Amino acid sequence: MRMFFYFNFIICLTASFTGEIAYSKANEAKQHILLISGSASSAGKMELGKLTAAAHATGHKYYFSGYYKILKDLGLPAFECLKVEDKDSRTLLERSVECKMNLKKYIESNNLDEKSITIIGHSMGGNIARLVAYDMFLSKYIKNVLTISTPNRGTILADYIVDEYENGDSVKTDFYRLIIKVLEFSPDVKPYFFELHSKRTLGEEYYHAQDVPMVDGINYFSISNYLKYPTLSMFNLTWNILDQQLRDHGQQDDEYGFKSDGVIPVPSMIFGKHLELVEADHGEGLCIGSLYFTPGCRNMKKALYRFFVNELKIVTLPQVLE
Repeated sequence: MRMFFYFNFIICLTASFTGEIAYSKANEAKQHILLISGSASSAGKMELGKLTAAAHATGHKYYFSGYYKILKDLGLPAFECLKVEDKDSRTLLERSVECKMNLKKYIESNNLDEKSITIIGHSMGGNIARLVAYDMFLSKYIKNVLTISTPNRGTILADYIVDEYENGDSVKTDFYRLIIKVLEFSPDVKPYFFELHSKRTLGEEYYHAQDVPMVDGINYFSISNYLKYPTLSMFNLTWNILDQQLRDHGQQDDEYGFKSDGVIPVPSMIFGKHLELVEADHGEGLCIGSLYFTPGCRNMKKALYRFFVNELKIVTLPQVLE
């Protein structure tokens, strides 16, 4: 009986040790994950004008706090490239310049191999990701680009903000201007609104972040999301404005209709290989702060798990997450 016990102990210990080796080898094959934040961010933190302090105090300080938790569950380390405290005031092109500079430093200091970086860009961070991937030097090191909730073809909400803030004379205009001023989201302090203009009535030089082409040898993926119950969402106001604008301008998509996440129409989010359409509003899809516990965030977490496990095949889903 004692020999039987020792035999089973050795078998279990060997299996455990072998499993640890297999997991370690799997870790060696992992990509370096670069996260690029979008609108309402500054140096990795949320920037919401006069509401910034309140947002930070209530657990909504770090833009990618939710994504870091998700990646930690998968054993994937991540880093960011936008470190300048800019009060969310720079253009997409300006941010891409900083990101490229910091990414080059990261590659050199960590002696990275080619095709060892996967970029995840949320919201307009996805536009910045595309600009970064287009760099002749960096493209050798970038294997995958995933855009989430990204206005790859702009958003008519940006058109509306520019037009309404400058020229609006409706009954609602004063109310909208008040909100824009509180959030400090006026076009004169957020120049990226012009880069995200969807009707393209401005000079073509504004649209480079929408038009930058794919690079051969890099895999491009996108995850889109939509707001199913707008009355229950913090994006109810912007969803209603966006929905009305889409209808007024006849921008109904054959497959997705007028679906949006409250900020960006679903068709604009699709770029490269479209992985899936997730039920989540723009904030839930980021999983920041208290939104980490929402059904929308759970949906996005599952989509990200599937991306790394099934698409990239660089991790095995922990049993607790299956």
